[in-house]
Amino acid sequence: TSASKYRCSPLGIGTLAPMSAFRSHLMQQFAAAARGQSRPPLALAQIYGDSSTSNTSRQSTPSPPSPSSRRAPSSSTVATSTSTAQTTRKSSHLPSSSSPSRTRNSLVLSRQFRSNDVGRRTSTSSIAKGPTPRSLSSNAAAAALGHKTTATANKNADMEQTSERNSDIPELRHLFQNLLKTRRTISNLKQPDEQTAPPNLLSAAITRAVQCAIEGPNHKRTEPYTFTRLISPSATTEALADVCYHVSVRRMRERQKGSEATLLAEAERKRDRWRSIPAFLVASVGGMPDQVPALDDASSLKSVEDQEYAELPFIPPGTERQLEDYAATCAAVQNVLLSLHSEQLGSKWATGPVIRTKAFRDVVQLRNDELVVGLIMVGVPTRIPRSSRKRRGLDGDVLRDI
Repeated sequence: TSASKYRCSPLGIGTLAPMSAFRSHLMQQFAAAARGQSRPPLALAQIYGDSSTSNTSRQSTPSPPSPSSRRAPSSSTVATSTSTAQTTRKSSHLPSSSSPSRTRNSLVLSRQFRSNDVGRRTSTSSIAKGPTPRSLSSNAAAAALGHKTTATANKNADMEQTSERNSDIPELRHLFQNLLKTRRTISNLKQPDEQTAPPNLLSAAITRAVQCAIEGPNHKRTEPYTFTRLISPSATTEALADVCYHVSVRRMRERQKGSEATLLAEAERKRDRWRSIPAFLVASVGGMPDQVPALDDASSLKSVEDQEYAELPFIPPGTERQLEDYAATCAAVQNVLLSLHSEQLGSKWATGPVIRTKAFRDVVQLRNDELVVGLIMVGVPTRIPRSSRKRRGLDGDVLRDI
C-alpha cells in the first residue's frame, strides 16, 4: 500500500516529500501519527527508500550512517531510529527546513553525536543557541562583524579622545600655573563699563568665586567661613567709607601727622577712595574667642567715638580646631582671589585697623565669635603691577631639600 512520505529536518521536524513507500503496517501507523504532530519524531530522519530508489535520489540524500539503513526498514531499524530520536530529543530541537543540504548536515551531526564526544559537544552547543539556517547564520555573522566593527570604531574614538585629553594636559597645566603666577594685588580699581559689561557682573563673579572658595582644604569639614558681599554704591558701602574716614582721623591724630586741616583732608581722600571701590567681600571665620571686649575691659577708651573707631585688641585662635578653621578660611580667600583673576577682575586682600573696630563689625553685622580674616576689594583693574616682589630666593631658601 502507498503512504505519505517524509523528508525530515536536522532533528526530526519533517516536511512532506516523496521518498519511498512504507511496507510495514506498523510504519504506516507510525507515519500517520507523525503527520498530526507539530514536531514529527526523529526516527523518520533515518528512513530511506529501498533499492528501487534512483541514483539521483541517492545523490541528493546523504549516505546513511550504516549500510543496513539503505534497505527497507525493519523493526530493529525502527527501534534503533527511535532510540536515536529519544537521545537527540533530550538535547534540543530545531525548526524544520526543506533544504536537502540541511538534511545532510543533520545526519552528519547525528553521526558525530553517536561516534565522537567532541562532535557531540559541538552539535549540542550549536543546537542550544537556537535555529541556525544558512541565511540566518550569514546575517548573524554579518551582524556580529558589524557589531565588532562598531565596537572597534568606538574604541578607536575613545582612544583618540583620551589622546587629545592627554595632549591637552601640558597646555592646561601651563595655563593654570600661569594663572597662579600672574595674580597681583590690585589697589587701583574701577567700576565695569556699563555699556559693554553685562549687568551684575561683579555680583555674579563674586558668587562664582565663593563657589570656588568652599572647595578649598578644610580639616574636619567644619566649613567655618562666611563671606559678606557689599556692592557699591549702597548705604552699606557708604557707612563703610565713613568708618574708614573716622579711623583715619583718629590714627593720624594719635601720631600727630600735620595740622588738623591736613589730616582731615587726608582722611577725606581715603573716604573717597573707599567710595570708588566697586565691591567688597568680607571673609570671616566663626567659633573664635570673643572678639569684642566688655566695657570694663575697655576702660582706657575715653569717648563713644573712641569705643566705636578704636582698634580692638587682636584675640587669636585659642585652640587647635580654631587655628585649623582660620587656616581653612585663608585657603578659601586664596581661591576667591584666583577665581576673580581668572575673570580678569582685580582684587586686594586688605587687613589693618579698619576691620578691627566695633564700627566695622556693626556695619557688616558680625557676631562676637567671628574673626575677620580679610576685607577683599573687587573691581576692574586700572593698573596692574609688572611683577610681584620677591625678597627670598627659591632653591635653598624658600625651597629646601633635606
